[in-house]
Amino acid sequence: MKPSSFLCARRLKRLLFTVPLTKRALGTTVPSKMHRLYEGVKDEVPATEGIVTGTIPTWVNGALYRNGPAMFQIGQDNFKHLFDGMGAVQKFEVRDGTATFSRKFIQSDSYKKNMAANRIVVSEFGTIAQYPDPCKNIFQRFFSHFKLGKPTDNTAITVWPLRDRVFTSTETNFLNEIDPDNLDTIG
Repeated sequence: MKPSSFLCARRLKRLLFTVPLTKRALGTTVPSKMHRLYEGVKDEVPATEGIVTGTIPTWVNGALYRNGPAMFQIGQDNFKHLFDGMGAVQKFEVRDGTATFSRKFIQSDSYKKNMAANRIVVSEFGTIAQYPDPCKNIFQRFFSHFKLGKPTDNTAITVWPLRDRVFTSTETNFLNEIDPDNLDTIG
């Protein structure tokens, strides 16, 4: 783990625990930046060459893939949990002294259905899909306590490189294969 990522993780952990304590101790409202955790992205980024300061050693070549929740709002609906956002995969690639970055949304069935409806229609871990009919919404909330939802294929948690293939996964039993070159979702 890079020292900078360790420090960021420590700062986030400290922020999560100290802000509520500080608010209670002071008895006033303390400005919080927690809402920034839900700032998502709307755009995909084609392979874009970065500006390199200095030189990258010739032996440094390869790609680093990361994924995670990236879109937290669809239409007027917002996801309610940090892990629920629509997944995107990012690629940082170093080749022949140049560095490039690219990002694409994982074209899961959940993503396609939500985008086609321009609202959240597939429930996720902490977000129950809202229906236009208010009566259905009340009953759906009630029955959700007795019935398990369908597992989502929004694979926004882990990237699994396997030989020359790349897969994304989540806590459910779904995998999505990603093209390692252009980040298209294969299936």
